[in-house]
Amino acid sequence: MTQLPPSDATEKEVAAWVRAAIANLDDEPRKRNWRYYALGMTMGQAIAMAPEVSRLGFRVPTPEFRIVRQVARDRGLPVEPLARRAFGTWLVAVGGVDPEAIPYLTRGGILGP
Repeated sequence: MTQLPPSDATEKEVAAWVRAAIANLDDEPRKRNWRYYALGMTMGQAIAMAPEVSRLGFRVPTPEFRIVRQVARDRGLPVEPLARRAFGTWLVAVGGVDPEAIPYLTRGGILGP
């Protein structure tokens, strides 16, 4: 680990230390996928440990979100299940995706049990 400059260092000494630290970093060879190495594993190991669930999110202007929330409320649903079911239905109806390939997205909707 690089030794930090002393707490009583002058501004010039700190600037010189920063320049030296950056020069040292520039001299080191680049390491692809450094995040995995920092965790002490290979990319394959990190992928094997990846979560099984991902989150899909998008921004909606507040006035439009109020409409979505009201539609969900009218159907007795929270917003997230309504959006999941609507997206799953769209994937099947418009995207041509087999409903059996996306059971979570179609669950409880028009196309799923």
